[in-house]
Amino acid sequence: MYIELSKGQSPVTTSEMKSYMKITSSNDDTLIGSMIDNCVRYGEGYTGRDFSIKSWKLLIDTFSSRIHLSRMTVDTVTTIKHLVSNVLTTVSSADYYLKNNASNSEILLIDGASWPTDTDIREQAIEIEFATTVSMDQSVIESAIKKHVSYMYFNRGDCDVGEAARLSGAMNDYTYYRIPRV
Repeated sequence: MYIELSKGQSPVTTSEMKSYMKITSSNDDTLIGSMIDNCVRYGEGYTGRDFSIKSWKLLIDTFSSRIHLSRMTVDTVTTIKHLVSNVLTTVSSADYYLKNNASNSEILLIDGASWPTDTDIREQAIEIEFATTVSMDQSVIESAIKKHVSYMYFNRGDCDVGEAARLSGAMNDYTYYRIPRV
């Protein structure tokens, strides 16, 4: 289970969005901010990538030879902790390394190292904290979000966030950065 610990600044601000849509009134600022959040969340979910720098916690039950991180692009693994007699214990960072692939990231053991064997046998006994970074052309993502939000704003009540992405042309931009799912 992934838990978002912190998120960075949205790629598009409310004032940038209003300027793009040529809106001068502040009457709909809350609505526009909400639409930006929804479109960013949709785009991140569709592409499998974070549109801003974020911190995450992954909870898993057991160690494996390859621990897959499905968020992209992972910048650093902050800590790996596991429960020993119901107390969180940190795994030495000298025992593992981060490998970024084209469509995912993995935590692998250094040659000769092994994962701890004294981990409590229970669900979510291992906590992995890591940070992601943005590895795509931000101007393309900003453009997609602006198209997406603009379409939703001017067609309120006529479509949902997914349909708006398709009809606005934002889906083409999102698809370019989408991580293929097998």
